[in-house]
Amino acid sequence: MVSAPVFVAREWHRHRTQSYNEMSSRYTILKPRFYAPDYDRPLRQVGKPGKYTFELGTDEDMLKTWSRKRFVYQTCWDAYQDMLENGIAKEVARDVLPLGIYTEFYATANLRNWLNFLCLRTSPDALYEIRQAAGKIEEQLFKIVPTTMNLWDENNRQSL
Repeated sequence: MVSAPVFVAREWHRHRTQSYNEMSSRYTILKPRFYAPDYDRPLRQVGKPGKYTFELGTDEDMLKTWSRKRFVYQTCWDAYQDMLENGIAKEVARDVLPLGIYTEFYATANLRNWLNFLCLRTSPDALYEIRQAAGKIEEQLFKIVPTTMNLWDENNRQSL
């Protein structure tokens, strides 16, 4: 099972060669789990679209980012809880929750499609957070099919 912020799940679901089964927030009360970036997460976008790079930012940037996210997450969570406590349907109350809340889903694919996923989602150009999630998939595949993964690694991690 994959546990990831909604914005990572949406990026992941662009891989149409996988099958998904996501937990439904329409019927399930969500847990108060929200994404906060690691300290080594690049924050600043530098350059023009298509040719930009990312830089870490300052300690002040990180503290402001964490502080703002915490404030927004708490405000949204309180609104969600208040609506649920007042009998508002889960499918209506969930609309106030931000993309940083975690969701859970199962993803299945054949090995060829997993390798293609890893080629794309472990690339330095991929979204930082999906690279982290793809790294976990890669770890699991090295445990399950080590010979294939070693050959893939030796061949410059190219898609088949």
